[in-house]
Amino acid sequence: MAQPRCITLLGIKHVGKTSISRELARRYRREGVFVSVVDTDRLIIEIARTEVARTGGDVPQVDFSSAADQPAIRRLYHTLGRSAFLELEARAIRETADRPLPEGSDSKGTVLIVATGGGIVDNPEALNEVERLRPLLYLWNDPAVLYSRIVKRGRPAFLTTADPEQEFLNIAEVRDRKYRRLADRVVDVSAVSVREAARIIHEQMR
Repeated sequence: MAQPRCITLLGIKHVGKTSISRELARRYRREGVFVSVVDTDRLIIEIARTEVARTGGDVPQVDFSSAADQPAIRRLYHTLGRSAFLELEARAIRETADRPLPEGSDSKGTVLIVATGGGIVDNPEALNEVERLRPLLYLWNDPAVLYSRIVKRGRPAFLTTADPEQEFLNIAEVRDRKYRRLADRVVDVSAVSVREAARIIHEQMR
């Protein structure tokens, strides 16, 4: 059975990209396929840690811990600022696209599953790199549901107005149009579990 080299999951923050990528990987592994999973938010943090260690005082000191109200990636964005963060994101996508994949142990092959950050669609340099990681699957859910998930861990740095919910809904509307233009497929995950979403994607990629 021929396998795609790559499956890249796109979508607005908290749509479930990381959880679905892990469940999808489990499905492929049960078939004997070698799977590599990359969460680009985690990779961004790893790159930032390396830069802090390498350059010392040349990089702002970042708290890489994940407090209950603020994940490490959110702290990083807040500390470095939008421009520096977008550079790190583009680098993470480039390194993911450049990484060699080991050959599968048999004819079933190798699959790379990539879970991207929610704002990648507003990062032109990262979008240039993500073209190398097609097919691109846009996971969609009701933005109001996504906002309710986001604020459970505090207001993210990219929401700055007095009405963060409306600001988020406005951003989500714009990003939705961009994602639909960019994606090879749209997967509605609004009424399905993580396991069911992974099953749907797995079937679509056959």
